[in-house]
Amino acid sequence: MPLVFKSTVIIAIANSFPYHFSLINDLLIRLKSDQYRVTPTLFFYLIKIYAEADLPEKALNVFYKMLEFNVKPLPRNLNRILELLVSHCNFIMPAFDLFKTAHK
Repeated sequence: MPLVFKSTVIIAIANSFPYHFSLINDLLIRLKSDQYRVTPTLFFYLIKIYAEADLPEKALNVFYKMLEFNVKPLPRNLNRILELLVSHCNFIMPAFDLFKTAHK
């Protein structure tokens, strides 16, 4: 039975912008390797925090990391990431690709 990770730790680290963003990916990698179960809510908040910091690439990476955890994105996850991506002209194609794959 996988352990359940309380997302408040990662959310607190992410909210300490900009100093600890580099720790987020390391923590997610560790959670995955230790087979912790995480919820869609954690990923929603991480995407939201990266969006508020105007970091679309990091938000997109978190979205794909969610899929690596076999967490099904909630509609709000998809809406938030698409909203962020289309607000940046360099991320129109990744937004379109994400939209296409989300409907499969």
